[in-house]
Amino acid sequence: MNYHVFSPNDRLSKYIRCYWSLDNLDDLEPHSRERIFPDGCIELIFNHGDLFVTYTKNGAETQP
Repeated sequence: MNYHVFSPNDRLSKYIRCYWSLDNLDDLEPHSRERIFPDGCIELIFNHGDLFVTYTKNGAETQP
């Protein structure tokens, strides 16, 4: 898995802390779960792969 962090240009830096990408090109099978911890930042995610699943205490739901 490849994780990269990119800095925005000067005009956007007061609005955007960073851009990041996570590429899972080496694994043949997706991970069953990825925990995401709150950090107080708003994030906009573009998923360019298979649909992902949200796990809750009531079960799992595939995101559209």
